[in-house]
Amino acid sequence: MLNVNQTLIDTYRILSIDKSSSDYMIYSAENIKTNSKCSVRQIYSKNIERYQQIFDILKTITNDNFQKSLDFFTLNDCIYIIQESIDGKYIDEIINNDKTDTLNIGSILKWTLELTLCIEYLHKLNVHHNLDFQNLIIKNNRLILSNLDINLDDISQLQADLNFIGKFLELLYNKLENKNMTLIDNIIDGCKSNSYTDYNALIQDINVAITQQKKINSTSFIVKLCMIVLFLTLAVVMSNLALKINSIFLIISIIFVFIGILLLTSLDTNLLFYNHKKASKKNKYQFEVIKNITIINTNDVI
Repeated sequence: MLNVNQTLIDTYRILSIDKSSSDYMIYSAENIKTNSKCSVRQIYSKNIERYQQIFDILKTITNDNFQKSLDFFTLNDCIYIIQESIDGKYIDEIINNDKTDTLNIGSILKWTLELTLCIEYLHKLNVHHNLDFQNLIIKNNRLILSNLDINLDDISQLQADLNFIGKFLELLYNKLENKNMTLIDNIIDGCKSNSYTDYNALIQDINVAITQQKKINSTSFIVKLCMIVLFLTLAVVMSNLALKINSIFLIISIIFVFIGILLLTSLDTNLLFYNHKKASKKNKYQFEVIKNITIINTNDVI
């Protein structure tokens, strides 16, 4: 076990212990050369060649929703893999949180698409894993697969991962008070009943649901924006009347301003500027760039 403030290869200073097990430790650290935070994975194994090969695969994964691997070295009979630091909120915290005021259909659909695209991308590389809600982090409204137990064994996990995606969507969707999209219910049922035979059909259905929600959000956005303009205009009119006639109009103008501010804070712009079709195409492009890399088979898990 490493100590806090201990420095590795004159570069990585340990800040805290994040996770421990019999096979590895995970630490928060700082790259003192770049003044940037990172995650240090200390692995208790002497199979250096195998883990070097695994790292060579991990460092090529450029998906925006997958934790990046940055460096590899050995020290004192341990193997170290340096990964990007991710400061965000874990999905299981969001699910277990009673407050749902920051959760909306737009965010849930966006995260579900990002999760599905990332899993599809990894499977095309024959990179498999054990999904867990504790490994999913939301950072700046972007879902990131973090600290995964990864193996490169050539075993299909399609149905298991589709079930996980369905459970992911169901748990978040059930947190909402207003559940009015039949398509989401159909997606959940399709994942749980193994109706999907590949990721393409699921991705298509999620994209359709996002398109529908974007139309709803756009209409709501325009209506609320018009109401904001109306109330702020009335507030200005009432302010002028207060100066000329009676101070009671000043109170009314303040009320109108308050209503306008409430409407402004309720605007849902989550999906208005999210290009879900471009995200799907980008995922395919990222795979095309590295699909020629030789993938090894291994039962090692990191």
